[in-house]
Amino acid sequence: MKLHSSSRPTLFLALGLLLAPAARAAEPAPARTDPVALHPCAVTGEKNKDKLQDYQTACATEIAPGGEVQLVPPDQVLAFLDKEPRKSCALAKVPAECLGRLATATQASRAVLITVSPGQLTRVSGTVYGNSRRKQ
Repeated sequence: MKLHSSSRPTLFLALGLLLAPAARAAEPAPARTDPVALHPCAVTGEKNKDKLQDYQTACATEIAPGGEVQLVPPDQVLAFLDKEPRKSCALAKVPAECLGRLATATQASRAVLITVSPGQLTRVSGTVYGNSRRKQ
């Protein structure tokens, strides 16, 4: 099932606006080669499995490697999440702590979790953890 064409541009614009500051948020600014661990997008409030899959696919597709940000390979992120009790930082009691462990485990300069809440007004939010203990 496809996302409504009217909701996709808004979603992608919001994702782009969210990631632009996330890519530049820490002091000192990382070099372009500093990796960012992108947690799989969390979609809240969507019961329809087809729509849920569409949102997750759209989120992953729009934040594909090759842009300004070098992403940690997804298999490394998923390997970390497999070891987490809830299998997701989105479900952790303190998501920022989980993101901190993700950044440290993958040697990323940052870990980013994007949450999409579809509805009449689709909301996109994000949590960014900057890894100050990253090995140089």
